[in-house]
Amino acid sequence: KEDLGKAKLVSAEITGKYKKFKDGGLISFKLKDDLQVGSRFTGKGVTIQGRGWIIDGRILVDLGYDRNVILYDLTSEKGISMSSLKKKEMVLLKVTKSNE
Repeated sequence: KEDLGKAKLVSAEITGKYKKFKDGGLISFKLKDDLQVGSRFTGKGVTIQGRGWIIDGRILVDLGYDRNVILYDLTSEKGISMSSLKKKEMVLLKVTKSNE
């Protein structure tokens, strides 16, 4: 488990259907909180997408914010498990550069 430190945490919920998820597939998340990364703002309730890649049995998702936003599941591990993806569980977005 990682120390989430001083970063801002934003909650989101997995949306969509992923029965046959493959590397590079898009994953959708509905924001439960506002997401502010630098000058980019996305409001609560908006759906965002990222490409997922299976690494060491977990899906790591690139949301397009470089390393400024990292996706975690509720166990505080990077990425999400395949079962979390199929169950549409809650996730956390760790935002390290919220106001620049």
